[in-house]
Amino acid sequence: MSELKLHCFDEGKWCVIQLQGSVDALTFPDLEDALTRLVEAGSYHLKLDLENVVAINSTGMGLLLATHRQVRRKGGRLVVERMRADIANIFSLLGFLQLLDGDEGGSADVAVRK
Repeated sequence: MSELKLHCFDEGKWCVIQLQGSVDALTFPDLEDALTRLVEAGSYHLKLDLENVVAINSTGMGLLLATHRQVRRKGGRLVVERMRADIANIFSLLGFLQLLDGDEGGSADVAVRK
């Protein structure tokens, strides 16, 4: 059975969301609810720490893209960081590294854990 744990905390203007586990059809609603609550509460600068994410499917990728678009419309940013190499490869193959910022400079420099 898939499991996803979320831990959120503030880091300056950023809301950091640490994820642990898999982002798939079973766990997607938990992540969607958390991101929706944060954005509705006015958190438009989101950092997703994916260091402990072991798998992500197309549903999860679609949610990240939708959240990216939503916070951009509000003048915010969605940043992904600390991905495992295999997860970063999925992001790269799908062209997500060009969409999701990885640093303050607006480049797609995403930290990858080996």
